[in-house]
Amino acid sequence: MEVIRRLIRGLIGSDSRLYQAGAAFLDFISVTSKAGIRTWLTFRKMNAGNFKSVLSVPVSLRTLQYPIFIRPGTPDVSTIINNVIREEYGHFSYAGDPQWMVDAGAYIGDTAAYFLSRFPRFRVIALEPNPPAFAMASQNLKPYGERVILMKKGLWVDDQNVLFGGEVQPFKIKALP
Repeated sequence: MEVIRRLIRGLIGSDSRLYQAGAAFLDFISVTSKAGIRTWLTFRKMNAGNFKSVLSVPVSLRTLQYPIFIRPGTPDVSTIINNVIREEYGHFSYAGDPQWMVDAGAYIGDTAAYFLSRFPRFRVIALEPNPPAFAMASQNLKPYGERVILMKKGLWVDDQNVLFGGEVQPFKIKALP
């Protein structure tokens, strides 16, 4: 399905109304087949801004060991659809039982949670410098305990101020020593 999506995106562009309608339909098929209609309805409400008074909503997914918290009105829903439901990072061969991963740009912890749920002995070093995303990653990865080392750092050559999309002011990013 992903190959078809990329081919069409390359032909008509991702800004095309036709592409966006097709992508929404494929997301609907992916979410309802892997997580159910209720999850799709929850995602739809979150994207429509129906949870304005709520900071985050827990969503239980079959592919995750624990519920994951998602913020309404943010890219969290599309990230969950891509990384956890459509398993974009999960389509590769394993030479054995993987033990470690460095998740540089952990965002809300969705990819780390996906791999931690998939491999019982797996451990993750997760880096996320963006304060709001780091807070969500902390909440989402806490149930995995000592299998996760979450650091408010970025993978960069030196310390500097950065501005992430959606942020009002830049903040200091601390590089790993």
